[in-house]
Amino acid sequence: MTEVRVGYMCKVDYDWELGEALGGSVVYPSIKDLQRKEKAHDHCGIVKVKVTLEEVVKKEKRYTKKEIDKLKKQTQKESNNGKG
Repeated sequence: MTEVRVGYMCKVDYDWELGEALGGSVVYPSIKDLQRKEKAHDHCGIVKVKVTLEEVVKKEKRYTKKEIDKLKKQTQKESNNGKG
């Protein structure tokens, strides 16, 4: 099950953060998206990367429509409670 995707990263993040950063590292889908989000890209540089899916180590839970609707209602209710 090998799947490859291409993306773009700040070169400094690639050099120093990839695989090390506690919060993870961002891979952007396009150069334009990276330039919008990473204001220091002129100084840091941009690299093109390939991400290869090697193995699914934990499958996602598939929700039914009924479960999704219930989760949405709970989230809205929690958001409304926090605005008081």
